Amino acid sequence: MRLKIVETEEFYIAGIEVDMGFDWDEFFEAPDPVLSEIEHAVKNNVYYFFSDGEKDIFGKRVSSIENLPERCIAAKIPAGLYSKVPNILSTYEHDMFSMTNYEILDEDEYREFVFGPNGNYHMYVYRSVEYLPNIVNVRQIPVLPEARAKQLRKQYIETFFDAKFAGFSIKDM
Repeated sequence: MRLKIVETEEFYIAGIEVDMGFDWDEFFEAPDPVLSEIEHAVKNNVYYFFSDGEKDIFGKRVSSIENLPERCIAAKIPAGLYSKVPNILSTYEHDMFSMTNYEILDEDEYREFVFGPNGNYHMYVYRSVEYLPNIVNVRQIPVLPEARAKQLRKQYIETFFDAKFAGFSIKDM
């Protein structure tokens, strides 16, 4: 399970405004017909959800925002680095980040729904990220030889614990 980072160019989503109680599954069973009227859709089987803090938009990625149907609005997704996590793995997202030099920014997030046959879809969550070169990447920490590890452990215990008070010796550890 590795974190996937993608670099995106700025793009637009054209769609309809939805409220916080928006039900994805209900929508996918009976999509709003106005979305089929959107011209310049990049892929017809892919939908996007984006929230800018003021409004939530559900729609399609478009190559142009000209001639939008009534009730449609557009939102710009900024260019940048984004983590791409399949929704099914989102519970492991923090574990994925802990193995990298990337940090989630509190700025932009959007979701992508890719439809396949029979109405099945995959959802991906994209979050803006920043590469931080000075963070310790646990994948790059070298493993110490066993003798050196034992020596450092003994030294740590002698420094920070009162082994005599606890009733055991360092040899017992």
